[in-house]
Amino acid sequence: SYVWSMLFKLYGGLQYVAMIRSNDIFMQFKPWMANRSIVICDEVKIEGSKKEKIKQADDLKGIITEEIHMVEPKNVNPYSVRNIFTLFMSSNHSGMEFLKDHDTRRYFVMKQFMKRQKVREKYPNHYDDLVAMSEDDEAIKHLRHYLKHEWVISDYFLKEGFYEPLKTEAFYNIVKDNQSQLHKNLEKVRRAMPT
Repeated sequence: SYVWSMLFKLYGGLQYVAMIRSNDIFMQFKPWMANRSIVICDEVKIEGSKKEKIKQADDLKGIITEEIHMVEPKNVNPYSVRNIFTLFMSSNHSGMEFLKDHDTRRYFVMKQFMKRQKVREKYPNHYDDLVAMSEDDEAIKHLRHYLKHEWVISDYFLKEGFYEPLKTEAFYNIVKDNQSQLHKNLEKVRRAMPT
């Protein structure tokens, strides 16, 4: 939440950033899409019956990759907006069921491997420093300057990563967790077969 708070300030606040809830992603009219460069959803959840989960996963694909979206704010006729936003999502749930196979190309996944207690032991001031920075507008200005003028964007991102995010170990682990038991059993048999 504090990282999202920093991103919110870093990218211009309410004028450019939408902070939404999980169910806002899947609502019909999505007024939060209009004129935003960043959309942040803390605690995203894919839940319900199998059919509902599949629909939510398909909706999420469209939100990320479709170029044009229809929005309908309250008491306003629907209108089209161009997809110009980057969507950041976080969750405390490890089974994000929209990641089903290795060919899924829309998502860059990071996982926090250290539990809160371990972080506190190894970096005793981490959370205090994070909270303080998220509340310090001057520190956010310095971070903005650093990212804009000093940070060097990797060649990978400039050539490939913008179009297809890097596949992380966390990504592969979530895909593996979401595969059916039959698929896992077949994969185990395939690996055991001589080449």
